[in-house]
Amino acid sequence: MAAVATMEGFEGYWGPPTATMDWCEGNYMVTPYAAEFFNSLTSMFIAVAGILPILIHFRRRDCMEWRFIIAFLSVTIVGLGSVAFHGTLLFEHQRWDQVPMLWTVAMILYVLFEQKHVQPAYRILPVALFVYAVVATLATSKRSGDMQWFSFHAFFGLATFLAVCKVTLFYRSLPTDMTELRKVMSYGFIALGVAITVWLMDLKLCNQLHMLPAYDYWNFHAWGWHLMVSCGLYNILIGIWYHRLKVVLEKDVSLCLSPLPHIAFVPPKLA
Repeated sequence: MAAVATMEGFEGYWGPPTATMDWCEGNYMVTPYAAEFFNSLTSMFIAVAGILPILIHFRRRDCMEWRFIIAFLSVTIVGLGSVAFHGTLLFEHQRWDQVPMLWTVAMILYVLFEQKHVQPAYRILPVALFVYAVVATLATSKRSGDMQWFSFHAFFGLATFLAVCKVTLFYRSLPTDMTELRKVMSYGFIALGVAITVWLMDLKLCNQLHMLPAYDYWNFHAWGWHLMVSCGLYNILIGIWYHRLKVVLEKDVSLCLSPLPHIAFVPPKLA
């Protein structure tokens, strides 16, 4: 996929790459046990971004609907799959990264479409999303070179485009006096915009970027894409959850912006 550097004449612990994608970071540059060490290491940002909201709000897990628990945990699974993929560059581990991405965006779509309804409003929605995710999984799990790359990005890109449209409409519908929520959502949009930009740069400008000093150690995919997409997902999902609690379910909550965006639950008043 991208031009990469590898230790000459050296084959790492996992053997030659069999994945249909090989990123700009040089293979086995740091240790023989990790194909793309920094890409693998920074994938943990994504895993943390998914589990952190559950840990922060664990005491009020009674207020966390299953749709949000599944969405957050799905993000964590994507992160762990990305660790395996970048760490080995094996096709079977590439699927551990890509398949959870497909199911995660499907889950986020469910959250977005049902955001303003107290009770599920679209009976066919979970069935349609499930079928889409199954078809996408089957289409992208078969090893077929460029066709696998195209299939994954077509299915994932379509679902992601729809999710971005829904989130954008959600943001535009927010009252101007919901200042904190609009800030959190804005942070998420900015982070995702930066993430996509550096992802494309790392993909398309690999040879040029390798002219920069020690690019393998601070490459855009690792320290740009992984970090920024983690921040973006965290902020946007926290914002959507807060809106549902505050506006739809009418819970007594507030949105705090520091040290990390989180939801504060107001304790019930004693009689």
